[in-house]
Amino acid sequence: MAAIHDGLANTGSLNESAFAKLKGRQISLGQFFGDWYDPADGGLIKLGSVTTVGGQNLSNPKLVSLENLQVASSGGPGVEVGAGGQFAYAYLNPPYGLAGTPVEIQSRFDDIREAILPKAHAATIFDWTNPSLDKVSDYFTAGKEWWGIFLFSIYIPDLQKLTIIAGSATD
Repeated sequence: MAAIHDGLANTGSLNESAFAKLKGRQISLGQFFGDWYDPADGGLIKLGSVTTVGGQNLSNPKLVSLENLQVASSGGPGVEVGAGGQFAYAYLNPPYGLAGTPVEIQSRFDDIREAILPKAHAATIFDWTNPSLDKVSDYFTAGKEWWGIFLFSIYIPDLQKLTIIAGSATD
């Protein structure tokens, strides 16, 4: 809790009484990554529908399967703000998009995944996300209005490594 407190204190105003009431819940690896991630192979999923310039309609394609395809349109669901989990969604859907090809985007995700959750080590993941995070810190106000808010702690006992991930953004 101290690491989360110190991190949030450096991002904006911190409401000490709201922080004291903050409750985390332990979640599984699958819940952490969420619906935009395939746990079988670690692939990112473009949840929703994609139509190519050639008229091919794809439903929930793997991101890398879109390599070398020209996308005419795509659409899909968002996440409920403050609902929790969905790290893969947060990565894939920043307010201004991601630069790179689908393979490059997947590769960067794989690197991030390995840095925060090395496959050879067990991890304990807590999700602190909730719709009232903006009352804890004004850092979360912008994201609550549009893109989303996320707050996770990941502890790897073998490495004595704690990672805190906070996300909040808007256009």
